[in-house]
Amino acid sequence: MNRAAFAYKCQSPIYPECLWRLFDLVERILKRCDHDVSTGCFVYQGTLTEDGYPRIRLARKYKRGHRVVLALKEGVPELPRHVLARHSCDNRACCNAEHLSRGSNLENVRDKVERGRQSRVPNGGIKLSLERAEHIRALGSDGMHGSRETFRAMARRLGVSVRAIQRVRKGERWKGEKT
Repeated sequence: MNRAAFAYKCQSPIYPECLWRLFDLVERILKRCDHDVSTGCFVYQGTLTEDGYPRIRLARKYKRGHRVVLALKEGVPELPRHVLARHSCDNRACCNAEHLSRGSNLENVRDKVERGRQSRVPNGGIKLSLERAEHIRALGSDGMHGSRETFRAMARRLGVSVRAIQRVRKGERWKGEKT
């Protein structure tokens, strides 16, 4: 889809007197996108959020770019908070209006599961086995392997949070403990 076709699809019937602003916004977004011919994605090359979504400054506020593009495609000024912009391409940085659709959180979760993007940790998310927890408790204040290993170092080595180590050491409940 070329720029003119994209801009035509994104014309908003709500603000016909501000049509030039819509074209400016579309131009700003597309200027920062690279077209991936193999997937058809318009991959945003500008600033991304921590979780990989395009970040666009609009009306002195930062918005997620894919939500802005979907709102333009639908001809509404902004998507309601409960509405998600779903990617059919599974590329978070994609701003192609044809790859975006409106959906709910439930539909988005179903998409993740169907497409195999749902992270799976053995034992239903439990990272710290009962044996490892008992080993951590048994070490006491001497630390790991006779050294004064910090909670942070211990957590990093075991792949858990510092809080999980603290809970185990204090004898509190942690996610892996049975009730």
